[in-house]
Amino acid sequence: MVYFDKYRKHKMGAVRSKDLKNWEDISDQIKFPEGTRHGTVFKVTTDLLEKLNRM
Repeated sequence: MVYFDKYRKHKMGAVRSKDLKNWEDISDQIKFPEGTRHGTVFKVTTDLLEKLNRM
């Protein structure tokens, strides 16, 4: 999965691939907090993820 900034549209986008040759645009299936730009991805514990999802 690759996330990217759709700079001119002021939103984030994403594509995914199982083989790194064929890519599917899943931008309409993802959700980022309003105002997110130039995102960073990092690992979190399951406990923290659950807390964030309740916010």
